[in-house]
Amino acid sequence: MEHYMSAIEVKELSHPAGEVLKIAAGKTLDLHSQGSVTMPAGSTLQMVSGYRTTAATTTSDVLNATGFTASITPKAIGSKLHVQIVTNIQTAGTISGAGLAIFLGSTNLHGEANHGMGQFVHSAATGSVDEYFNVYIDAVYTTTSLAVHNFELYFRVWGGTDSITVNQHAGFTQATIVEYAQ
Repeated sequence: MEHYMSAIEVKELSHPAGEVLKIAAGKTLDLHSQGSVTMPAGSTLQMVSGYRTTAATTTSDVLNATGFTASITPKAIGSKLHVQIVTNIQTAGTISGAGLAIFLGSTNLHGEANHGMGQFVHSAATGSVDEYFNVYIDAVYTTTSLAVHNFELYFRVWGGTDSITVNQHAGFTQATIVEYAQ
């Protein structure tokens, strides 16, 4: 028995009131191998996640990379990417504050920009103090291309001489990126 592929061209599919369009049992509706699909605004197009277990430490008062990067290849131009990073940090010594930021390339999407304007701010007591914190930071970005997007976690300290360490206490940094249709 020979099987033939058929194509039906219609402008719109509809159904009688009270009924729904269904795919026959055991059959698959493939929306991506041929052409494209426009999803309703707010629909999740994809989600990626990953984690890192190695620590990164800085004593710099300038934002610098932690080495933790989360990547996604968008499914659509103009979609929203919601980047969420959860980590733990340790502050040590006499610093006045510390900050985290999420960068895409050289662009700071959300986070610490200057004293008092951070996603995380810490005021140490006088003298040497070690403190541990769980920290959440997120950013939203509208895609302009279908190229791989690499988001990186940055950090810094200010007002002291000591350090901030990412992944010191609980041992991991986790990122989740969700792409939503617009």
